[in-house]
Amino acid sequence: MSSLPKLPLQIIAVFVLLFLVIGFYLTKQFYFKNLDSNKTTNNMGIIKLSDGREAAAGEIIVGFNENLSAVDERMILETAQKNGVLPGTVKKEFPHTSAVLIDVSQTDSIEQAIAAFEKINGVRYAEPNYTIKIPEN
Repeated sequence: MSSLPKLPLQIIAVFVLLFLVIGFYLTKQFYFKNLDSNKTTNNMGIIKLSDGREAAAGEIIVGFNENLSAVDERMILETAQKNGVLPGTVKKEFPHTSAVLIDVSQTDSIEQAIAAFEKINGVRYAEPNYTIKIPEN
């Protein structure tokens, strides 16, 4: 049986520390830069709203009343779509918050889509998909 040479504990500690420092650096460089460059959830870009805030173009977030089940929420969306009130398609569901992300890129404006959703019974709120900026250090 061949035995491997034993390395002193200090050398092993230096390699582990070096590995951790490089890992942290790479994580910071790539992960946070990707977050910053991916500010929206779509490829259409960012728009400036009338109040000066920025939002993802063609997207709104719609929240439902708290007492509704997921089935009720889907029925509201399906009924609204059949009646021509739903100006878009569901891109993502947020079940823990009773909200959905809606693609409204086919409508004339985000404001019109929001107004249409606010008229639907069971909808608690409709708002733009606001962007969030992460400050650089």
